Amino acid sequence: MSRMLRIKSCFFSLFAALILITSCKKDDYREKYTGNWIFVVQVTKLNVDSIPQFVRDTINYTGLISKGNNKDEINIHYLENTSIILKLSEAGELRGFPTGSSGGSGSGDFEGFNKVYLNFKWGGQGGFLEHNVDGIKK
Repeated sequence: MSRMLRIKSCFFSLFAALILITSCKKDDYREKYTGNWIFVVQVTKLNVDSIPQFVRDTINYTGLISKGNNKDEINIHYLENTSIILKLSEAGELRGFPTGSSGGSGSGDFEGFNKVYLNFKWGGQGGFLEHNVDGIKK
């Protein structure tokens, strides 16, 4: 085989390998969690300021979990005007919940790819607002 033919053959093989490598798109692990969800949200509100108030309500809401802007973020839209962006590990662990009294607090977990449990609490000495969220993927 002539030298020129070997060079062309090598070049073609490298070009084909490069195309193969760049066209293989790694699956985005967040896809398993995204889509339409049915959320049942227990809302509890306590206010002990000038006019004491205690409210407890259950809200059913069809919401959405979508990918966030960063490669490890998801956006959980669980009430009409309420959503939160959290970090999601490849193992399905949620991170990045608010912490501290001024930003509230939160916790939660996925159970498989089709159930999620979340808890958020905001407030201070005069009362609090709490959301207990159970979600099932549609």
